[in-house]
Amino acid sequence: MIIHHTVSSRDRTTVDDINEWHRYKSFKSSLGYYVGYHFVITGDGKITQCRGLLEDGAHTRGQNHKIGVVLTGNFEKELPSMAQIKSLLLILKDDFSTHKDYAATLCPGKNLLLVLTFLKYWLRLDNNIRELFRG
Repeated sequence: MIIHHTVSSRDRTTVDDINEWHRYKSFKSSLGYYVGYHFVITGDGKITQCRGLLEDGAHTRGQNHKIGVVLTGNFEKELPSMAQIKSLLLILKDDFSTHKDYAATLCPGKNLLLVLTFLKYWLRLDNNIRELFRG
């Protein structure tokens, strides 16, 4: 799973906006979207699936076989909403990475990176605690 941001308004960017931005790539998914990400999380926390989980995305060169998740917002300048963070936790796996891990980019933005660093630590801690109680 690779996390991104749209570098647009967190609260005004819609899935339809992203679909139009990606339409020129002519990479239509089985779900009818041109969006290159598998999931979009808008500022209100709504999760929209735009690609089938077995379909390649169009989000990270050389890594499009991985699930792409984008949060609307420019997280160099603003923070993700609490609704976005809660929604991200619903789909997040502990082995996630960011666009920045694969390319010279600011994506997903310094403010989302801070949140993701905490979440990665928390997910690992949670898994370790669960292991302790299983044994």
